Amino acid sequence: TQSTWGAVEHSMVLLQARLVRGIRTTPVVFIHGLDSASDTWQHVQDKIALQGVTSIAVDLRGHGRSDFDSENFVPSTIAAEVDECVTRFHITTPFLLCGHSMGGRIALRYAANFPHKVFKLLIEDISTEAFTLNIAPPDFARLSRFNRRFETWDDCVETLVNFGYERERIEKYRGHRIVEEANGTFWSALHPYSRYLAFTNVLATSDAKEALKSISKLRPPIETHLWVAGHDSACSEEGEQKMRDILPILTVRKFETAGHSIHRDEENSFVCGLMRLLDADMNLREFVPPQKRQRSHEGM
Repeated sequence: TQSTWGAVEHSMVLLQARLVRGIRTTPVVFIHGLDSASDTWQHVQDKIALQGVTSIAVDLRGHGRSDFDSENFVPSTIAAEVDECVTRFHITTPFLLCGHSMGGRIALRYAANFPHKVFKLLIEDISTEAFTLNIAPPDFARLSRFNRRFETWDDCVETLVNFGYERERIEKYRGHRIVEEANGTFWSALHPYSRYLAFTNVLATSDAKEALKSISKLRPPIETHLWVAGHDSACSEEGEQKMRDILPILTVRKFETAGHSIHRDEENSFVCGLMRLLDADMNLREFVPPQKRQRSHEGM
């Protein structure tokens, strides 16, 4: 197996993605969460690559190494940008789509908008409920001037602290979310304007719930799996039940010892579960091809 980085442009936004090629026929597309990046999936990608699985992990706009653009920062646009990466990297469809936290919300929107490309959907520790935000209106001029490159580490830390990031958290990000370049400067995968828009335009909306409703109206609906953390979970029991009410075929698995990032806290269990989903696909012989799915108008 071999991993490569590549760039894709969609509506003037340059997106970065990490691709790992394998020999199996069912690829995996990974979508990260808020204040995260494609590197969160690196170990998972490398482990499934040992089993021959092709995968791609995308840096969403304003995250990782992808460009930031405040225009049309909404789930449908972000999902379309993921699809551009899928297309340009020649990812075989249908594939297993996996999204964590906010990335799970984008995965739901992707599956609703491009159902013929998704064979199975795995959403990791998400809520489809709209978050309630109690934040003061930001200084948009100040946010728009944010530069992700810093001359020194101290300058990077102080700037991000002034934008509301916790100092301890920033220190933990050194070396992966905040990296030192060859010329001694520092690059931040964190972007406060992107963070604000992710909260207001993705997490504080009902888009994920509406996407789940669209998926439930497909005939047959996409097989969907919800994996829930045992502690520090974004998915409450009430929220889980609301998702089941919308999509009765939803399969739920709880990882008792894992926190919100199950794929990091219980990496081996996560990978084993992912491989079981892929192997089930490979052994399945009787199914309705995804491209033949029809939207049902029941309840509309």
